[in-house]
Amino acid sequence: LGAKIFHKNAGVRQLIEVLKNNQAIGMTIDQGGKAGQIVKFFGKEASMATGAVKLALKYDCAIVPVFYTRLRGPHTKVILDQVYTVSRSADPENDVRENLQKLINIYEKYLRQYPQEYFWSYKIWKYGREKDILILSDSRTGHLRQSEAVARLIDEKYKINGFKANIFIKEVKFRSEITRFIFYLGKTIGFLRYALTKGSWEEILSLKPDVVISAGSSVSAVNYLLSSQNGAKSICLMKPGAGSLAKFDLAIIPQHDRPEGRGLASFCQSRRPASKKNVVVTEGALNLIGPDYLKEKSERLVQSGLLKGKLLKPCIGLLIGGPAKGFSIKPDIIEALCREIKKSALGLNASILISTSRRTPLEIEARIKTEFAGYPNCNLLVIANENNNPDVAGGIFGLSDIIISSPDSISMISEAVSAKKYVVVFKNDFLSPKHKLFLKLYQEKKYIYLKQIDELSQTLNDIWQNKPKVNFTDDNSKVAEALSKIL
Repeated sequence: LGAKIFHKNAGVRQLIEVLKNNQAIGMTIDQGGKAGQIVKFFGKEASMATGAVKLALKYDCAIVPVFYTRLRGPHTKVILDQVYTVSRSADPENDVRENLQKLINIYEKYLRQYPQEYFWSYKIWKYGREKDILILSDSRTGHLRQSEAVARLIDEKYKINGFKANIFIKEVKFRSEITRFIFYLGKTIGFLRYALTKGSWEEILSLKPDVVISAGSSVSAVNYLLSSQNGAKSICLMKPGAGSLAKFDLAIIPQHDRPEGRGLASFCQSRRPASKKNVVVTEGALNLIGPDYLKEKSERLVQSGLLKGKLLKPCIGLLIGGPAKGFSIKPDIIEALCREIKKSALGLNASILISTSRRTPLEIEARIKTEFAGYPNCNLLVIANENNNPDVAGGIFGLSDIIISSPDSISMISEAVSAKKYVVVFKNDFLSPKHKLFLKLYQEKKYIYLKQIDELSQTLNDIWQNKPKVNFTDDNSKVAEALSKIL
């Protein structure tokens, strides 16, 4: 039929010759890439090709917007919109942008009528100034907070480079353990659609993320699959259950997850960083704790009305968790703990701020209420299962001078250390190997004081009298540096 194909590397000279011969050129408009013009495409910035508009402006050409849709079998319907005539002003750059935006609006009209024809959406927004960050949640609060910490670091990187980040949190809900097992056997989009609940599938599929973040092995395969499907950067926290770390753009693994090996001996013999270039080894769990966060949470806690009376110095924060692998809090442990806390408060004339977690057993909650409800030096007593105020933990971190924590939560202890406060953790022999390694590392680095319960009162007194240097991790800086290399 006389049609010819001109490849991109042939330059524009051939195109100009065609136009001068009064012939037509067919060009795509939606593949701008890095060199394209940023315009709004369905309300979000996207990079679009400028070639057609620039040629029309320079050589006074008419533009005919064309769209096509398949009918059935080999039959295709071709739609030619009304002829578009470019408009001009004294600003050539603005002319390109304005005319391209009007053409894209026409393009959108047909995509709304025939959305099934468009398969370029996973790339079309990649070069815009808006970036979508998808956090895949496995419903575990500690994992979510670590993912949010990474998302915040990414947001900060994007802001420096003039980008706006949109953060979305989507919970991965499998229909059953059987469907989850089947998905992990197949690890394809088809298997994932079958394995997830309808609501979870539709929410996850509705996004075209630039970055996918997940924490925990149960959602790592979903992360890898969605990242591959959308051409997104994939970031996993902790050892993934999806196999090789090489599948991810960045793996953030705490040292207590033993990135170098499985045994305690190998951990103790070598503390060197993992050799893989896409792996960052952290000392603890990433978190959102920082000066602004602590200030905001402290102010909100003060405004909440939960605090009673004027806070004294020192202010002792007590955070009680719940059962973990191999660990449980017994009533006799709590009784001894309460005695030591009261002894310290009396000796130092200190305030006490207390919060349990949602994992804290009912009998332990009852014992704490019996010991501290109405106790003069107790300015805050929050039972999380009765009042799960989101500002309590952060407020305690911000207002306390010394924080006492149960040993069960790696996330909670990491947050306390990141608050740059004195952190005392009471010992327990019935902890998982992972927890023991974590506490061992933090004790060696002098981030925490790991003590028997009957040593707590004396430890708190020594800390407050001597005011030793507060040591804290630099995990966020390590991760931020690694993110700079992949974003």
